[in-house]
Amino acid sequence: MIRKHFYLGCLSFMLILSPSILWAAESVDGAPGVATQRHDMHSCSLKAGTPVLLTYVSGIDVSRNLLLCQDSPLDFGQNFPPTNESVDGDNEPPTQESGMHACPRKQAVTGVHVNNNWLACAPYFAANDPSLTEEVRLDPSRSWLCNRFGWFCEAATQRKGMHACREGEVVKGIHVENNILLCGKVYKTL
Repeated sequence: MIRKHFYLGCLSFMLILSPSILWAAESVDGAPGVATQRHDMHSCSLKAGTPVLLTYVSGIDVSRNLLLCQDSPLDFGQNFPPTNESVDGDNEPPTQESGMHACPRKQAVTGVHVNNNWLACAPYFAANDPSLTEEVRLDPSRSWLCNRFGWFCEAATQRKGMHACREGEVVKGIHVENNILLCGKVYKTL
């Protein structure tokens, strides 16, 4: 019995001291100094290694030109090489979802050009795996009471001084004027 409590105590202590066990590492791109550029837009930096991999936007501060970048999508997500990245809205009408410019289904934002209304998009999980499902939500969420009367409005999620998706989610779309993010995550269906 004592041994069981000891192990549970050690596990709790490790989880408190090591949140990186649960959440992917995040970094701010654009501060201090020059922002990472790919496809003529501000993008999250590449993850060094063999092979070089993309990182994904999990938050944004348009006024300060900052991106909150996640090393890897959590749970069942994965990183892809830069060859899987494409620009949405440059040579074709922007993809729309939930009333905003968004990456196509099963893709997440890796870069943003606000003035040109461009998004750099890339897959963030193995789309051909039938056991994986993508879930999307708005941040802040808008109930009909909020939209109609301004009641019960949720505040935008904040992390590292900027509007962000919740821990473990990536940005899939953005509506700059309304300060709304379309956030996505992947989960396994049984």
